[in-house]
Amino acid sequence: MKLNLIIVSLLCWTISGQAYLEKGKEAPLGKGWARTFAEFNKKGGLERLGIELSEQALAGLPKTNSMVQLQLPASTGLAPYDHVTVDWNPLGHEPDHIYDKPHFDFHFYMISEAARTHIRCQESDTSICMKSPSPEFIPPKYAPTPGGVPEMGWHWVDTTSPEFNGKPFVATYIYGYYDGRLAFVEPMITLSHLLERHSMVTDVRVPSKFEKPGSYPQAYSIEYDAQEKVHRIVLQKFIMN
Repeated sequence: MKLNLIIVSLLCWTISGQAYLEKGKEAPLGKGWARTFAEFNKKGGLERLGIELSEQALAGLPKTNSMVQLQLPASTGLAPYDHVTVDWNPLGHEPDHIYDKPHFDFHFYMISEAARTHIRCQESDTSICMKSPSPEFIPPKYAPTPGGVPEMGWHWVDTTSPEFNGKPFVATYIYGYYDGRLAFVEPMITLSHLLERHSMVTDVRVPSKFEKPGSYPQAYSIEYDAQEKVHRIVLQKFIMN
């Protein structure tokens, strides 16, 4: 199966002057599935990178925290992204009265699975996990959370988001670091918002510099496709580093 995906990917790259779409392998989620996808423009540049959830993926979800790991399409044009996780939080998480609603954390990781699973953010790893990034690698008006999260890293939140300014949490965009380096970007979205099938595009602030070469989003979207009956969470408006 992986060989077939690689062959398809290589064939796509041989087609000049045509935009194209690649999709990752489906993984079970709820009563449905989740998968990644990537859309490229006619020059082979990344236009959209996202996650598709089937309609039934939002039904029959576990009553305890769970995580589904997704592989990216077998493309050579997805740097700096390595893999994706869909983290389901049925009771939300801290801080109380802000993120304590049932929601998904959609992590787009820029580190390998092996590197991610070695993150502890505890004991001797605490100082490494919470090493402050250089200012140029932090987006404006973002602030760190009190501690790091094992197998994830140190989350930094947008202080201008509605949930920190007297309004309820619906969706937000988080940057994650480990050892002072960007490890992931993360749209975080409530289950209720997805079930309402709203579509929205939200611009995000970006750092003045990125360490790794590749494509970095200036916006993300939440979409519902009534024809295909899928929800999409999409990184877009990429800039090249």
